[in-house]
Amino acid sequence: MNRTTFIVDGFNLYHSVCDASRALGLAGAGVKWLNLRKLCESYLSLIGGPAQLERIYYFSALATHLESAKPDLTLRHRAYLAMGSANARFVAQRQRTVWMKRAA
Repeated sequence: MNRTTFIVDGFNLYHSVCDASRALGLAGAGVKWLNLRKLCESYLSLIGGPAQLERIYYFSALATHLESAKPDLTLRHRAYLAMGSANARFVAQRQRTVWMKRAA
């Protein structure tokens, strides 16, 4: 049996869903409340053999820097995370400053 773990980049997933919903004319239709477990399970048959979903890691960061302009943004994000997103494990990303050397 193939035990399978999915690692989900929340930022890219969110923006891909937004783009797809706009392309399909579904913008604002609540398509962002995605069931990650169901999504991942839908890919198990592509892995081959009797694949079994072991776990899901969902990496994301709260956009606290946008709260002044969109106060409900992080509230909705927190609500999505509180749902447990169908048993996905949320891994918080911390904001950090990365300094790079200038090219000579």
